[in-house]
Amino acid sequence: MTPVVADGSGLMHALRQLTEMTTRSRRVRCAFQCPEPVSIENPTVANELYRIAQEAMNNAVRHGLAKRITVRLSETPDEVCLAVMDNGSGIPADVSGSPGMGLRVMKYRARVIGGELEIQRRSRGGTEVICHVEKTSANL
Repeated sequence: MTPVVADGSGLMHALRQLTEMTTRSRRVRCAFQCPEPVSIENPTVANELYRIAQEAMNNAVRHGLAKRITVRLSETPDEVCLAVMDNGSGIPADVSGSPGMGLRVMKYRARVIGGELEIQRRSRGGTEVICHVEKTSANL
């Protein structure tokens, strides 16, 4: 139920494992990028971010037929940012009328941790899912 080990670096390790496992099991080239270590002490925040990444990757493979996925975890002095980018067919331009359950769940997970979720088409094709969480929430 909680895939992220409850220590500050648990999310980084869990996301690396998720990308490696997805590469092996789904035959999709996945990369994990984390330019600087990101420490998230709040296990709820870490686990919700992990689940958002997991759902975004699943959607990329299942619906977007992506062959490449990049998961990026970064931080600024004010926020933690999780981004999942793929080269698939891209999310439809208008999903507001009937967004799928996965999109609703990702948005819900972001709200639970005080974050904001953006889902958008990439200019070169594919989809980008970005979740921003204020540092005050991430390190409680």
